[in-house]
Amino acid sequence: MSELNKALLSSECSTGGRVAIIGAGWAGLQLLQSLHERGIEAELYEKFDTVGGTWSPHLSYRGLHVHSAAWLGAFEGMPYSDCEKINDSKPSAEEMLKYCKRFVDQNKLSDKIHLGHCVVEVRYSTATHQATILIQEPDRIPRLVGPFDLVVYSSLSGMPDMPRIECGHFPGVQLHSSGLKPAVLQEIVAKGQCVAVVGAGKSGADMVSAFHCIGHKEVTWVMRKPYYYFRYETLFHARTLIAKLRALLCLVGLCAFRFSRTFGIVLLWLIGYVRLPTGFHFDATKFHFGVLDQEQFSHLQGVPTKCGEPATLEKDGLRLKDGSLVFCDVVIWATGYSTGIEMLKLYKNDQPFTDLDGRLFDHLLLPTFPCLMSAATAFFHFGPKRSVSLAHYISYHLRRGPLSEHAMLESASRLRCKTSCTKFFAFQSKSCLTEDWLSMYEDFFWLGYVSFSSFLRMAIETFVLGICNPLQLTFPKDK
Repeated sequence: MSELNKALLSSECSTGGRVAIIGAGWAGLQLLQSLHERGIEAELYEKFDTVGGTWSPHLSYRGLHVHSAAWLGAFEGMPYSDCEKINDSKPSAEEMLKYCKRFVDQNKLSDKIHLGHCVVEVRYSTATHQATILIQEPDRIPRLVGPFDLVVYSSLSGMPDMPRIECGHFPGVQLHSSGLKPAVLQEIVAKGQCVAVVGAGKSGADMVSAFHCIGHKEVTWVMRKPYYYFRYETLFHARTLIAKLRALLCLVGLCAFRFSRTFGIVLLWLIGYVRLPTGFHFDATKFHFGVLDQEQFSHLQGVPTKCGEPATLEKDGLRLKDGSLVFCDVVIWATGYSTGIEMLKLYKNDQPFTDLDGRLFDHLLLPTFPCLMSAATAFFHFGPKRSVSLAHYISYHLRRGPLSEHAMLESASRLRCKTSCTKFFAFQSKSCLTEDWLSMYEDFFWLGYVSFSSFLRMAIETFVLGICNPLQLTFPKDK
């Protein structure tokens, strides 16, 4: 445990309460451990048969790697490696899965992790301000578990998002990028099939790169407009004095998005921190903090691209709205994810609850269903250590007691950043992620949870010094 986290823990007494966590990805695992350190009873429920979330075989695709250096994806109190060179590398999904399992073993969390337990319902009572959850296990009758003071839904990408378009008489194969498993890729290559990859984001770039790195050139990359990406070798630099000064300019560029998104993206481009894999523009909404290394950029060079909006699938391939046709046998939709929270059946006082589209209280809680927290929406930091800060918030939230729905709705209406519990803002193609990211910290500042100095410290440590510590939060004293 870091000295910062020890200081945070020593500043408050142990907190009671019982929390259910849905999702055993790295954020859910870190949250489970951090809540236990704060004296909060927590149980974690995972529908698959293994921990790891995105990095598990169920959700990972062929060639998936952590987008960042390993040190940014490390758990609190457990470095990814003792070797600096390895910590500066990009672990594969398989390597990150092993690391997640080591974290579970090192902290003896297995007894609190329930694998193969799918949470299908959350039932909230306004009389008790508590919730019960309905668990579905293979070959067993569903059962209710609880009560819980809080249910935390911990997933960024729980449900593949595929567009609904007219399929016509397309004889080929459609799949989401998460479905490109090694065996599927090998079959496509063996048959010599033509592939259309739809989506300019990171998973789209990964799909195209996966085919080209094994010599399969029959790929067309379809997109509305190309995305900007951080240059991996520049973002995770050698920490020389010149590199640190350049990183400070990067921070200036990111902060400039708050005032002029065009100036911000131009500055990042001028100092060599971001680039486009194809085409040219300065549309800042097409920068979602994706990261590509030089090898990946090289795979994307010269790939046939087609800019346009998919309209229909026809006999010969994918028809775009401008009338052009992309000939293909396989369409891979690299079109992002929803969190998956919309798949839960919610009941409030035994009545169905469906209002998931409203503003969130503190970017975390549904004001009219306050027992349910969306962990993905309050992006305190990158990697699993954001859950250390989230555990600190949960500790405060449980101590302050129930709030009225009216007060939460009013507070949520004043927030500048518009977050959604159903879709993480990195998967919202029409918004400017960097502007939203800064607006969220601005909201936390006005709420009194994040000071300017703590944000500045986090930003300099991450972008300039190559260090990842949890974001320090501050909360009012208990009455």
